Amino acid sequence: MLSAAVGRSMKMSTQVSAAMVKELREKSGAPMMDCKKALSAEGVNGDIKLAMDWLRAKGIARAASNADRVTMEGVIAVNRNPTSGVVTVVEVNSETDFVSLNKDFHQFVSLVSTTVSEQLNKEGAVSISDLMNLQPKGTTHTMKDALGDIISSIRENIVIKRAENIYPETAQDGSAVGVVASYVHGKVGTDVTPAHIELGKVAGVVKLQAQGTDIASTGPAITTLLSGDVGRKLSMHVVAACPLYLAPKDVPADVVARETAIFREQTVDDKKKPEMLEKIIAGKVNKRMADLCLVSQPHVAVEGSPVIQKYLDSLTQGDVKVSISGFQRWTLGQSQ
Repeated sequence: MLSAAVGRSMKMSTQVSAAMVKELREKSGAPMMDCKKALSAEGVNGDIKLAMDWLRAKGIARAASNADRVTMEGVIAVNRNPTSGVVTVVEVNSETDFVSLNKDFHQFVSLVSTTVSEQLNKEGAVSISDLMNLQPKGTTHTMKDALGDIISSIRENIVIKRAENIYPETAQDGSAVGVVASYVHGKVGTDVTPAHIELGKVAGVVKLQAQGTDIASTGPAITTLLSGDVGRKLSMHVVAACPLYLAPKDVPADVVARETAIFREQTVDDKKKPEMLEKIIAGKVNKRMADLCLVSQPHVAVEGSPVIQKYLDSLTQGDVKVSISGFQRWTLGQSQ
């Protein structure tokens, strides 16, 4: 009886400290509560190696090995801040398309985009390492902890690949108002994400600006217009037509030179006069540049497919003109 009592006393004397839980979590990738259970389990008594064995036996300590697996699937999240109009875009990858349809995965991606929007509120690409150290609002753990939890829960490697905040270009002197419009293709997770967050496979984002002396009177109406159907359809066009540049002036010189060389090679056996051939080559190059640039493409999402620059011109109210100052097209696995 005495020896049994002593044995019970020794088991009870093993204290599981926060440092022990942290060490086990880092080694196993398992959720914190599971780490605490493992360290407190009978026969483990706080031993890290035995706790690892306990987790493996339960099928929990798999996240570390999962980290080596390739992630080619996932979703892109577009989070529109209802107050500021800033759009946050995030890409989170998974190993399989099956997981990209998982509700828990959708909620995690929503949490990532919300954390970036609320806590890394600076324009441009954000640091993923900075994001990992943040504590999402309403939680007691870091984003790194949340990532470990979802990996352990879903049993697949999950990677937060990139995130960016895109700000509207509104002039401080009130001479211009800006809107960031977006469209998400192949939507998923609509039943678990708030209305201002959309998840899908491809996203288009367009930065619009309205400028003119009449902006004070027409600004609110134009902002509503651009934030609605106009902006959404322009973003839809970006997804469908895949423009590479905004306007011909934005095409790099080496791209123009390469296209010119290709068309010149095509006319090498042509017997026309040199000056005529140069005009033909120039015409083909200009046509190719128009195909590559957003403002010179036919608008595929509007009836009649007007050239987008002409479509923008048709939105003029008084002396207030609408222009596109930038755009982005996000796809899974896209190089940064």
